[in-house]
Amino acid sequence: MSDDEITPKDEAIELSDEELDDVAGGFNLQFTAARFHKSTRGFTQETSRRRGCHSTRSSFHTETTDSSLFQLTITDATTEDLKVLGELFGDISAIEGSM
Repeated sequence: MSDDEITPKDEAIELSDEELDDVAGGFNLQFTAARFHKSTRGFTQETSRRRGCHSTRSSFHTETTDSSLFQLTITDATTEDLKVLGELFGDISAIEGSM
């Protein structure tokens, strides 16, 4: 084995939060956008004519649903990252971790 080779050590190393932030190097940001559209229509018509009797039945049903979703998910952010993101997004309470 030459002198420039690295010998692995089996001992565990515990890093502080600051050291972990330096190793991790940033935060994860995911933006999700979705749109949902549903439209249901129906029509029923029944007409019956018999001698001396007249029957008519009509019905109509319609339903329209439109939904949109915009979600911004931030994980692994440091306190300093949260301050910057708070300034960027206007101190949204979800950024602080509250629901």
